[in-house]
Amino acid sequence: MKPGGTIRLADGHYLLPRCLELRTDDVTVRSRSGRRERVVLDGARSQHGELVGVRHCSGVTFADFTIQNVKWNGFKINSYSNVQRVTIYNCVIHNVWQRGVKGVRVPKE
Repeated sequence: MKPGGTIRLADGHYLLPRCLELRTDDVTVRSRSGRRERVVLDGARSQHGELVGVRHCSGVTFADFTIQNVKWNGFKINSYSNVQRVTIYNCVIHNVWQRGVKGVRVPKE
């Protein structure tokens, strides 16, 4: 994915085996239909505790989908890796053990 690109998810139920992690600036991930109930990212079979991660990039947008069945966190924003300007719009997050959205900031020593 190049900076400024958009990933459009077709309607469907996606059982993700691992975390979907973005590392590119100014990328948008959204449902093609714009209907959050029609695109479901499901972590029931995931090997990781988080389902969607952001690391080493800025200006990322997530829109119009559902996240469910996650061991720990639906979204994990790794701000220790200089992540800034993350937008989550019109998403539903449910059946998550810890947090829907987790922002991690490790203090400087």
